[in-house]
Amino acid sequence: MNKRKIHKMEQLKFKNLDHENQQVLEDSEIVFSTFQLNDGNYHLAKVLKVDKCYMGLNFQDAQNLMNKISSCINLLNLSMNLSFCQLDTNSAIEVGRGIRKCSQLNNLLLNLNCNSIKTKGAVDIASQIAKCSNLQKLRYQISKNQIGFNYDYNSLGVITLNLQIAQIWLNGNVLFKKDLQFLGSCLSKCESLKKLELFLNQNYISDEGGLFEKLQLCKNIQFLTLHIGDNKLENRHAELISQTIQKLEFLKFLDLDVRYNSMNYEGFDSIIKESSKKKYLNFIRISLNLKKLNEFEILRVKYLLSKPRRLVRLQVI
Repeated sequence: MNKRKIHKMEQLKFKNLDHENQQVLEDSEIVFSTFQLNDGNYHLAKVLKVDKCYMGLNFQDAQNLMNKISSCINLLNLSMNLSFCQLDTNSAIEVGRGIRKCSQLNNLLLNLNCNSIKTKGAVDIASQIAKCSNLQKLRYQISKNQIGFNYDYNSLGVITLNLQIAQIWLNGNVLFKKDLQFLGSCLSKCESLKKLELFLNQNYISDEGGLFEKLQLCKNIQFLTLHIGDNKLENRHAELISQTIQKLEFLKFLDLDVRYNSMNYEGFDSIIKESSKKKYLNFIRISLNLKKLNEFEILRVKYLLSKPRRLVRLQVI
């Protein structure tokens, strides 16, 4: 199979991988794909797409990848799919070291789902990404690894202050108080952040750890997706969420999933009431548990949400 066919196959694979994160490219921009990393001219690339999914990467492979990526000094857009690669913590850190050298980078998609990366690796990568001072859009997927377990957070960097869009997947880990505090601290430093998507499902979260208080400092957020289903959150957490919504003055879009927690109608009501007051909020999607609400409560929730003229999608399961 010739290189042209391989190139087309890899481009097609990435189009199917995540259509929401595709960037419209100028005709003059060359898209470099995985096989071209061996051609010797990858340092000219402005757009690079690497797909090593299911291939298995040891430490030496990760180092080789790091060396090549760090040579792409003109890189603006980097997409890396390293899910199901059997990556351990040290190998993941090597990947992060390569990313930090891309000083011009403004769009990063990094998929590390379903590996064996511990908290040290996840945090080190975040600290390396923080060195990309021109980064505006980040999609960091690190679900189903080994993150949590009371890692000691000391002398760590924070996410770049210029970040405008942050999409972070941490599903299926075990997040504790310190983990949530670190996450909240990083996000609170992003003063330009306008769109935030946080996926924290299935993390056994029982202590908010200051996360919601830190989110209240992200005052410029207009689009908020917060999926915290299947944890151990209670009505007091619902109150913190409603306080966060109150502080986000320019909120236009809210997608909230609180299914399979210990919240009941009392907690839901505080969130719904606060959402109904938002001046600019014109799209709301809230996912709740059917067993937590009776018919009257469901009708009241729908009434409160639909009072202002806005598009509402209430998902009750």
